[in-house]
Amino acid sequence: MVDQPALSDTRVVRFGTDIVAAAGVDPLRCLVVEHDNVNDAMRMQSAAPYQMVVLHMPVAAGLSAMERRLLVHNLVGHLEPGGRLVAIGEPLSIESDAFAMGMDPVAALHGHPVWQRAPRRTIHDMLVDARRRIARVDASTLSATLASPGCDTVVLDTRAPDDRERDGVIAGSFHTPRTVLEWRVDPASGYSLEAITRFDQPVVVVCNGGYSSSMAAATLIDLGFCAAGDLIGGIQAWRDAGLPLHPPTEHFIEEIV
Repeated sequence: MVDQPALSDTRVVRFGTDIVAAAGVDPLRCLVVEHDNVNDAMRMQSAAPYQMVVLHMPVAAGLSAMERRLLVHNLVGHLEPGGRLVAIGEPLSIESDAFAMGMDPVAALHGHPVWQRAPRRTIHDMLVDARRRIARVDASTLSATLASPGCDTVVLDTRAPDDRERDGVIAGSFHTPRTVLEWRVDPASGYSLEAITRFDQPVVVVCNGGYSSSMAAATLIDLGFCAAGDLIGGIQAWRDAGLPLHPPTEHFIEEIV
């Protein structure tokens, strides 16, 4: 199992070099987003936070409002506490998006607007910490693993029934809603899955986009499952990779006695 890398290499290109120098940050901890990596920036799920993100604003001009919000959300999520987001060549404002992510405006750099992430611990930091502890796996690797002889990897699908009906499920996965996940895994609960037989067994949590699954997998590490991890990008990444999805045959129904 492998972690999702950050965008290939941090690139401080011509329109970002002066900004990085003026800010006094480590160039290797600065991410510059332009046309050819904007799609990767919207989808990256790295465990390595940046000190600064420099966003070349013309790339946002071709995005819908929802896509732009997603881009800003993901970039802010990859900033360390106190990290800054700089908008260069701004033909359209991302002020409302930045404010929605809890960013505060600070002094401009070379005339370009800058927003700073709160210094407090946020959900983004919890996510980074979780991903440092778990064994993440990408869709192609998980698919190959599940197809290998003698595979005992257990895939736990935490999605809601409506999501499973809409997008389909990975063959052989178990529906373990987030509300009962730990009970369905820990043998001490008396309700654990028979498929999970030992604490070093590979267990992969799957959600819709690969965020809540990271947090959930970390709780399994806390329970002693040393090979717990999640699917990078969730079921959406599996689908985008062209891997098979099947109609669910059943959903977990909690019996209340």
